[in-house]
Amino acid sequence: PPEPAGGWAASSNWCGMDAGPQMLYPAQCIDGVVGQLGGRELRASLEGRQCEVGAALATPPPHGSRLADAFGLLVHTNPPRWPRGEPEAESEWEALLASCHTSAFQA
Repeated sequence: PPEPAGGWAASSNWCGMDAGPQMLYPAQCIDGVVGQLGGRELRASLEGRQCEVGAALATPPPHGSRLADAFGLLVHTNPPRWPRGEPEAESEWEALLASCHTSAFQA
């Protein structure tokens, strides 16, 4: 996957903190922003539900949230991690990533 703008160092010493190598803070990714906007109600709607790698599940946006103002449905996927340094695992990664997209549209 491509590096974020400014390279991976963009997550190092970000506001005086370090996310770690190849890690992003919630405010730097869509999942984190959706989680922040959805708050406790979104977390509660997902509690006990598991989304396997390559799969997707759909939830309504939390009532009265900024998400509800913009979206009728939230689709959550669990993408695979990039197999850095494992070229033999790249085809499995591609298949799981494609499965995320297919599952999201089916949800």
